[in-house]
Amino acid sequence: IHVNGTTSVSGSLTNGVLSSGGVPVTINTTPNGYEGVANGVTVFTFEITTGGAYTFTQILPLDHGDTSDDNDVISINFGVIATDADGDRTPSIVRLQIADDAPVILSQIDQTTDETDFTPSGLVVNGQFHADVGQDLLNNEYSANGNFVASGSLQNNVLSSGGVPITVTNTGDTYTGTAGGVTVFVLTLNTDTGEYTYEQYLPLDHGNTNDPNDLMTLQFGVEVVDFDGDTADGFITVNVLDDGPSLDAQTENTTLTDHGDIGTNAGITVVDVTLSPTDVSTSETLTSNGVPVVITLVGNTYTGTANGQTVFDIEINDDGSYTFTQYDELDQGDTTTP
Repeated sequence: IHVNGTTSVSGSLTNGVLSSGGVPVTINTTPNGYEGVANGVTVFTFEITTGGAYTFTQILPLDHGDTSDDNDVISINFGVIATDADGDRTPSIVRLQIADDAPVILSQIDQTTDETDFTPSGLVVNGQFHADVGQDLLNNEYSANGNFVASGSLQNNVLSSGGVPITVTNTGDTYTGTAGGVTVFVLTLNTDTGEYTYEQYLPLDHGNTNDPNDLMTLQFGVEVVDFDGDTADGFITVNVLDDGPSLDAQTENTTLTDHGDIGTNAGITVVDVTLSPTDVSTSETLTSNGVPVVITLVGNTYTGTANGQTVFDIEINDDGSYTFTQYDELDQGDTTTP
């Protein structure tokens, strides 16, 4: 058996031409088979022995034409002639079918940022989108495909900032989230490498008021395209943790004592900074003139009463400042200190 110099190709050819990396492949006859060459570079070889055993070796990928089929096939027919002992010759072919491959999205590493770490310039997170592009290599690489999903602790199930809904748009390799025309965050994708940068300039509205560290998930769509047009899609995931208020050490500005004329002390006010009211506690029983003081909260005001008479109140303002006003004396437990 030996080759007869005839070949043919069919199947999923790009633009009807056998090519590799966009370069047409020419199939040349060799003493023991065939060689496919693109611009002087060997793409594949086919070798056959006189006994009929053959070896096909592919060095470079072929360009498959059907971008909607990740496994479309190119057929190559290699012509051979079988000759028997008395010289009878029978032509035949060896047909090889070469299936395409396609990119595969690999497991991703989610990036997480915490709004507690906000600086004057915002938050910045860097990451890498992972994909196996197969043997066809990248064409135009990684690209933003316009798909965006927000989930997790959304306030009223809406992605927002400062109570204003956020609109996310995709232009080129960039996703931009804006609220009322103001940029809240930007994700930029490097189309050559799959690296990305997430930058956040304003806080997001998290929905769980009972959790100062509740989590919101932002997903940005990415498409990977190989050289012959096969695609695969996945998501970049950025988790954004909420922050919450914290108390600084408080300072008592004024101390009221139980000696002297309480009338001269009534109406004295103390102003400082604190947080909105949530609870009240005392280390011992609080009394006024021997009567237990009951403390109640209405709106933003705590009121201490003894036997129906107001002893003091403390009003907490929206900006965190407060006003403490005492109307009657409190019983002090340490009789040795005036």
